[in-house]
Amino acid sequence: MRTLLKRAIGATSVCVLAAGMVFGANAFTKNDGGKEFKAVDKVLKTEQWHFKGAALPSENNISDPLQYESGNSSTCNEIVETACNIKAPESSTNPGQPDLTSTVGSTGRTVAQRIQDAIDTQMPNETVDSFRSN
Repeated sequence: MRTLLKRAIGATSVCVLAAGMVFGANAFTKNDGGKEFKAVDKVLKTEQWHFKGAALPSENNISDPLQYESGNSSTCNEIVETACNIKAPESSTNPGQPDLTSTVGSTGRTVAQRIQDAIDTQMPNETVDSFRSN
């Protein structure tokens, strides 16, 4: 009788374990109403911005996101030797402003640093499209 009871308990345990594995596996593959979730690398959409500057030219600061507007400009207010049109993602915390702290591609440098690099060399790069003219 004891052997029969032990076998019944063992068989029940194996069945419960197998059922748990089936239900557990089903939980990972269950389709929730057609929704699919895929792991995606964070890709930031770059947008075009132009440097409008400050009310007083002496207060112009290329590292201040408030001094940029969405879109591009062909006139750029004639301020010489500074960036005019740039590419940068929109800030997630301050919509309507560029995120100057985001990293540019594989350069390891931020948008603000790449703007300064372009100003220093007076050469466009992947961030700065154009400069203000004379």
